[in-house]
Amino acid sequence: MPVSSQRQQSLLLSIAPAPELTQQYTVQSSDRHDRSGLFNNNCNQPDDSVEKSLAKRQLLIKNDGSSSWFIAIKHLLRKYDLQEASWYLNKPVKKTVWTSTIKKTIYNHWNRSIAQLQPLYKGLNFLTTENFRTGNIHPLLKINCHSTIDTARLPVKLKLLTGPYILQSKRIRMYKDETDPKCLLCAKEEENIEHFILKCESLRKVRNANFMK
Repeated sequence: MPVSSQRQQSLLLSIAPAPELTQQYTVQSSDRHDRSGLFNNNCNQPDDSVEKSLAKRQLLIKNDGSSSWFIAIKHLLRKYDLQEASWYLNKPVKKTVWTSTIKKTIYNHWNRSIAQLQPLYKGLNFLTTENFRTGNIHPLLKINCHSTIDTARLPVKLKLLTGPYILQSKRIRMYKDETDPKCLLCAKEEENIEHFILKCESLRKVRNANFMK
């Protein structure tokens, strides 16, 4: 059963410790794609069309504090360092060129924004942004095959990567005197993520089998 990118994205949104960061990108970038597309359709209307005449008039008479939809588009284009809205009305571009330009510009903006914000979220320390590309699944969350088992592994993988997975080192913070921080499998070291994934001797066979894949 294929696992869609939407499925993986929804898992990330529900588990990650900083959902506002991922939701901010998901909602804003898709909304801006839609709005910019509508504006480009307007730009490609005949010069004497009602739609284009209205757009030019709104941009001319409305100030930057206006709630006009066209002023919102004006701010949107400025946010991403694109040409002024009036420029596109006078020199409309083809839909294919527009879509490519907008997509590339917005994705580059969010690549930079997420890379800058990522260090502020402790739970995202293991989700490096070096190979991250906006619009694609993070390399650490990609799966080799689309089986039910692989799908079931995603929540556990995400919890380990972002922090919510409950290991003994975290459990002791909640229950204190009732909990031993040592690993329940080998009883040799404190059970934290590093120990669980890399050091626990009881998991050596499982670890080696997976690392060899």
